[in-house]
Amino acid sequence: MNKFLYGFVFLFTSLYAGLKEEDMAGIYIEFGAFLTVVFIMAVISNKISSKHAKEYAEKNKIKVDTSNLDKKDALYKKNRIKELSKLMDNDVISKNEFLVMKRWLYN
Repeated sequence: MNKFLYGFVFLFTSLYAGLKEEDMAGIYIEFGAFLTVVFIMAVISNKISSKHAKEYAEKNKIKVDTSNLDKKDALYKKNRIKELSKLMDNDVISKNEFLVMKRWLYN
């Protein structure tokens, strides 16, 4: 931290060392122009990257067929209930466990 502060002080004192007040105005103007250009470039870059991100999201959007999904979901639940009832019949799970799992499937 001290090196940064000393470097900062040294930079500005060396700028003032051989320059007159009129010459410093030109340096400040150039510095302001440089910051303006950097800021404008950052804004343009942000706008372009946002536009490309939106295009990428739209291009790679996954289309889901909800009607087919509902049928698959109902079939999965029906098959899972059959498997759970077989486990209950073989005394692997209790009736309470079966009812909890069935309720969990439909909620």
